[in-house]
Amino acid sequence: MSARRDGGDVVVSFSGVEGALTSWSGAPIGFELCAQSCRFAAARVEGGTVRVLRDGQPVTRVRYAWADTPVVNLYDVANMTPTSFELVVE
Repeated sequence: MSARRDGGDVVVSFSGVEGALTSWSGAPIGFELCAQSCRFAAARVEGGTVRVLRDGQPVTRVRYAWADTPVVNLYDVANMTPTSFELVVE
């Protein structure tokens, strides 16, 4: 798994997913952009990656499902969801 900048967005690439990713009930939820503090961010699925959309604030890290009981809706074709993670944005 890795995270890189693409313009102001952050693109998260996943390894070990089966087929394309999908989000149930609309756009994927559970993504946060972080610098000094973290904030939830809009995201969209693009095949085997997720684009976390820019919000005009600084970004050094991205995280997903970062809670004791996170609400998530991102799955692959085997109905497996990624585990929680925090990545440094390159």
